Amino acid sequence: MFKYLDNMDCLALLSSILLAVFMLRLHYYKAAKYVRNVLVSQYVILGICSILFLLCDDAVDFKFVKFFMLETICLALFYILRYTLHFLFRWIDDFTDKIIEILGLADNSFNTDLLNTDIDLKKLSNRLVSLKKMDFSLCLYGAPGTGKSAYARYIAKKLKLKVVEKKASDLMDKYIGNTEKNISKAFKEAEKEKAMLILDEADSFLRDRTKAQRSWEVTRVNELLTQMEHYKFPFVCTTNLMKDLDKASLRRFIFKVKYDYMTLEQVVEAFSYFFHHKVDIEDIKELKALAPGDFISVRNKASILGCLKDKSELISMLKAEISLKNLR
Repeated sequence: MFKYLDNMDCLALLSSILLAVFMLRLHYYKAAKYVRNVLVSQYVILGICSILFLLCDDAVDFKFVKFFMLETICLALFYILRYTLHFLFRWIDDFTDKIIEILGLADNSFNTDLLNTDIDLKKLSNRLVSLKKMDFSLCLYGAPGTGKSAYARYIAKKLKLKVVEKKASDLMDKYIGNTEKNISKAFKEAEKEKAMLILDEADSFLRDRTKAQRSWEVTRVNELLTQMEHYKFPFVCTTNLMKDLDKASLRRFIFKVKYDYMTLEQVVEAFSYFFHHKVDIEDIKELKALAPGDFISVRNKASILGCLKDKSELISMLKAEISLKNLR
């Protein structure tokens, strides 16, 4: 075969083979399966053409083979450039985030210091980021408004992951079998995006199967548990009704985090964080059973009424939020 090739043809063939080895190795780790299949297909065609060329001797023009060689080289160079730019832009994003953090311009819409949990979530967050771990699951349970879903989105942002968030109304269907299909679609959608999947109101799907009265109540729990087992990216469930969850489902979660209402020390910090007011514990000793969500609600209400600077009025509004909880 090589007697028909000049020096440039040999160089092109060698370069093509080396690029193929490099690209197939790169795509094995980084790219989607269909991209690898394209490269493999190109080289299968190239190999067949080369064999035909050898068998047919002078009967086949080598230009046909060189056409596929050139096409494959261009494809390989395109993906090398693509992934080079991808990693460059990611490095620029990381560098920009560090500059923003140093200058104090970062988004302060979430503060882990205001979460009263049985696990140190700041330490957990830093650990997950440092390990770049993706195959973990969280069950966040406790009082409403305590920042369960917000923490999940915060973790996703730190891990630079997209978020697919689903509620009961997104997945539940009146027809038997459709809820299971919707659960499966949700996991496929999140996996396609390589995203964190957040399932709010998890008690709607993971109710204790021993108390089930209908077969579909069991099958949707089974479907969710099966999908959880095979999901390769972060999965987070939030619920206010931990006692209603299926006991077997709890074993699937690596971390089960209990959320409680804020301590008085955290309420003092929340006044500074949300309202920019300094208060003493003596001033707010009656403010119990408060969550970060209450402060956000009061801040929004006070900004409309124009009383954000009135500390006593803010305390009264927070007391009203507490009284509403006692009525429930």
